[in-house]
Amino acid sequence: MNFVSGVLGNIIANILFWFGLGIVVWFVTGLSRRKFLHFFGLRDGVSLTVYLSNLWNVSALPPPFTPKQGHAGATISMHEFRAAQAIARLFGGAPGRLPELVSGLVDGVWVRRTVEPHIEVSSDVAAQKFISTAAIIVGGGTRNPARANVVAAGLPYLVFDYEQAGSGQVGGNEGKVVICRGSKIGEVVSQKLNLAIVEKIYDADRDATIFCCNGLRGDSSWGAVEYLCRHWRSLERKYGGRGFALCLGFPDQDSYMETYVEPRRLLSIPD
Repeated sequence: MNFVSGVLGNIIANILFWFGLGIVVWFVTGLSRRKFLHFFGLRDGVSLTVYLSNLWNVSALPPPFTPKQGHAGATISMHEFRAAQAIARLFGGAPGRLPELVSGLVDGVWVRRTVEPHIEVSSDVAAQKFISTAAIIVGGGTRNPARANVVAAGLPYLVFDYEQAGSGQVGGNEGKVVICRGSKIGEVVSQKLNLAIVEKIYDADRDATIFCCNGLRGDSSWGAVEYLCRHWRSLERKYGGRGFALCLGFPDQDSYMETYVEPRRLLSIPD
């Protein structure tokens, strides 16, 4: 009799333990998810589009491969491909680090309600329409028409000097970040570093949240995306649903960055 009652007691205790753990996990993951979705501007029915730069250059093609009139191609850099992978990993997994004991349960809850970003190479079509959904734009305005459209609309606080009107340059190894709005308008950040911008813009007219992650080069654009993916929690704690703009400095080097290195934060708006 004592043996049977002991076994039943253990079974009931285990049921209560897992039931209580399930409630805690549900509450923690639900809270984390709400913060995550709010930070990235993802409400019910709102999708996320990732716009990558297009390196397609018709003039660089040899004559046999010249496309027909009206045709266009798409080419992305290796570093922006890595940026797309980082975003896919972020939105494909649970946004919280919980003990291994409950990680399977958390992943199961999260996967059933996962957000699947739509990743596309930005085209001239993107330049002819305003973004009406949540978006992450990777790369500068000379190679990314979606970014060029946002800059032309005067939405960002920070732009590279090569993105400003009349400049057809790409970033290269030299460039300056210019403050375009607010009390510090016209001020410039110029450092011997591989500069990058991470900015969150809320377009009130279209009720759209837009993240811009762009750098002087493809590797610093990827670094900007990695920074956003790795630090979204601290950024959410500081800014919540508000917009912000960061100027980052990655180590200046002749070769492209192959492994992520934490950058220096050179400027924050608001402080």
